[in-house]
This record gives sequence, structure tokens and C-alpha cells, in this order.
Amino acid sequence: MSTITQAIIKELEDNRRELLDLSSRNRLISIPLSSKIARVVQIFDEKSEEVFKKLIGEKKAFTFLPGKIVKDSKVVGEEDKSNTDLLVELPLPEDDPVDATTGLAKRHVDTKLQTRLSPEVLQRKLFDFFNESQTLIQEQGVNILYLAIGFVKWVDKSYGSTERFAPLLLIPVDLVRKSATERFAIKWREEDLQENLSLSEKFRIEFGVKLPARPS
Repeated sequence: MSTITQAIIKELEDNRRELLDLSSRNRLISIPLSSKIARVVQIFDEKSEEVFKKLIGEKKAFTFLPGKIVKDSKVVGEEDKSNTDLLVELPLPEDDPVDATTGLAKRHVDTKLQTRLSPEVLQRKLFDFFNESQTLIQEQGVNILYLAIGFVKWVDKSYGSTERFAPLLLIPVDLVRKSATERFAIKWREEDLQENLSLSEKFRIEFGVKLPARPS
């Protein structure tokens, strides 16, 4: 490879890095999952490979499940400290029978995504996401809803060994419901899946780590 070619490649790589925000301000680098202002619905106790297979491979829609309400709970929620029903229990392994075909718990092979939100808070969040996403699609033609599959926990030593969380794969989804009385559901928009290029570049530069390719 000639010196001129090497110089061109280096310049292109430098320009590419300049276009990517590799700071913790970028939500693709660090999502504040525990923050009350985070624009996310966090999913718990699911199998990523099963969700991916059904959502993408079988093109099934997924609804959301609230957690089990704990009356008089002293646990503080992520949205409103006065709402004692917000952060709730998850099903225990013995609560759920095993699926005979896969050998997994039946809750891991259904089309329901488990949250730890109360029914009221979950519905409010989904309703807000629905309205905001519909407005942006109608006015700008831009989709802002994604299901993140897989998260990396990494340590940011520049901020006192702060633990940060970043998504690996983003699936563009629609939030839909047939009527005002039915549950919201998400379905794949049948658009390209998006790898987290910002995270890949940051890990390559700062840690010398190459993230795995996305599933086919």
C-alpha cells in the first residue's frame, strides 16, 4: 500500500470519527437507565434471542406486562417517589411452568415483554411515546422508536470508574394499538437493523475491543 493511499485512508477514518459523538452525552454510548428522565421502558427477565427470533424472524407483535404490585411497598420508583406502586416484583422461576418444546420457562417464549412498572405508569409512558413518535413521523418522516437488544456495561474511568450502559443492536419498531381500550404493542417496521457504530468505534479506539457482528 502506497504512502498516499495510507494517508487517504487515515484521513477518511479521522473524518468518520469526527462525525461520531464518542462522549457519554451520546445516548448510544451511555443510557442513564436509573434516571427518572430517561426516555425508556426498561425490560426485565427476557431472553434476547427469543425476542429477536419472534419479532424479526416470525414478525410477531409484542405487548408489555406491568410487574406484580406490592401494596404498601417502600421501594422508590423511577418516575414519582410518591407512587408506591411503581417499582414492583417480577415473577419467580417457580411461578412459571416450562415450555416442552424449548425447555425454557413459558414466560420466556411468549410475546409479552416484562417491565417493573405499575400499570398506570407503564400506560402513561407508552402513551407519551406513541404521541411523540406519531407527531415526528407525520411532521418530519422520522422514526424515533427502537427496541434495544443486548446491553454492554462498561466502566468510564474518566468519571471515577462510573458504570455506564450502552445498547448493542437497535431494532426500529412501531408502537400500535387497535383501539383506545386495547394494550399498546410493538412490531418491527421491517427496516434495517442498526448496529451501534458509536459504541463500536469507542471500544475500538479506547479499549482495543472489536464488538461482534450483528446476527443475520
